[in-house]
Amino acid sequence: MREPNVVGVSLVVGLVIFATITALLHLTGRKQWTQRESALVAELEAGRAKLERAHVFLSAEPQIIVAWGSASGEPEIEGEIGLVTDAPVPRRVLGFGAWLEPALAQRLDDCVERLRRRGEGFRMSLVSLAGRHLEAEGRAITGRAVLRIRDVSGDRLELLSLRQRHAELGGQTDALRAMLDSIAAPAWTR
Repeated sequence: MREPNVVGVSLVVGLVIFATITALLHLTGRKQWTQRESALVAELEAGRAKLERAHVFLSAEPQIIVAWGSASGEPEIEGEIGLVTDAPVPRRVLGFGAWLEPALAQRLDDCVERLRRRGEGFRMSLVSLAGRHLEAEGRAITGRAVLRIRDVSGDRLELLSLRQRHAELGGQTDALRAMLDSIAAPAWTR
């Protein structure tokens, strides 16, 4: 009769040892899971903070950001669509002919196409049909084609008008120089 007692006691002792080992493994695993969860929560909060800062920076000035993941991919459009169109449809931004003169629209379209196909960056000054001064800048950033259209105002608008005036004066100077070169007598003898 002692054998059933030994078997029973052995079974109980074995179950106690198994339960103890399982409980210890569970507690160790739970501690690791809790630490991992805390690290992931901290990483998530840091990501959310970065996202919030990015939104603040993007909202700091009136602009539109268009990003393409691939040459044939759909664009992601963010920003103040009202800069270029009254329609609340973001895709209307890419219809350059609707808010730019045809020559400028074609030039911008060509630049965007080169940006998307070959990653060639560009920067150009634009004047919308509504008379708003804009700047379009295209860049390849981490394998994505990014177009930024922003409102030009204040100091940047003044700089833009000075550049245009400088270009006009340069053209006038070249014309005057060509005219003086075509005169047979020296200009100072008049």
